[in-house]
Amino acid sequence: MDGINVKDKPVLIIAEVILMYFTVQEVKTLLNKLIPNFPGQEMLLEVISPDIVKMRKQYDAVGKMDVKFRWGIKSSQEETYSKQIRVVNERNYFDCHKDRWGRLCWLVFIPSFKNRFNNRVVYLQFT
Repeated sequence: MDGINVKDKPVLIIAEVILMYFTVQEVKTLLNKLIPNFPGQEMLLEVISPDIVKMRKQYDAVGKMDVKFRWGIKSSQEETYSKQIRVVNERNYFDCHKDRWGRLCWLVFIPSFKNRFNNRVVYLQFT
């Protein structure tokens, strides 16, 4: 990160389909390295719930491979890895493009299912 010069330029960091394979400590370390190198910048990250971490064997793409889901959070508001991170927004996949869910669209009305068994996108800002 030392070779990246972004002074006076807007930066959006995107972490999609990757952080779930990190440990909690690896996620904290990554975020704490990003903060001083990208002050005032933004990050979008995909997160899964702890319940999905526990159920990794049921996912076809992962269950047959020698990989593990290691990190999931219940809510971005509950996780405070640094005082220099501000959570701007969190969106559940079920809240987006409801017309695409077909017969599954009714699941959005069951909070325990919606919040436990679906990915979310979290929008962060480094202060």
